[in-house]
Amino acid sequence: MLTFKQYLIEAAKEGKNLHLEHLEDEVLNHGVDGTRAAINFLQSLRDMLAGSAKKSVNVSVKWDGAPAIFAGINPENEKFFVGTKGVFNVNPKVNYTDADIDKNH
Repeated sequence: MLTFKQYLIEAAKEGKNLHLEHLEDEVLNHGVDGTRAAINFLQSLRDMLAGSAKKSVNVSVKWDGAPAIFAGINPENEKFFVGTKGVFNVNPKVNYTDADIDKNH
């Protein structure tokens, strides 16, 4: 089993997007295909908000200038964590307790 640090490093190596883009960036980054993907996402979001979605829609919010916040279960130790983009550092800043937050931020 990978350690949490190894998991994050492997994610970066595999080209997984660790940076959250704006929806409109799809148009610039991927042209016509990106435009179609953006439109499809917005239609799916509309359907979800109207209560008529055929499948779940993942939604995230990005505020420029604000730190990204990540939360989840660390697969290495099965503990719930929160963190900023620092969870992707070479030496991840992962917070399990109030004391961790005080120490890391």
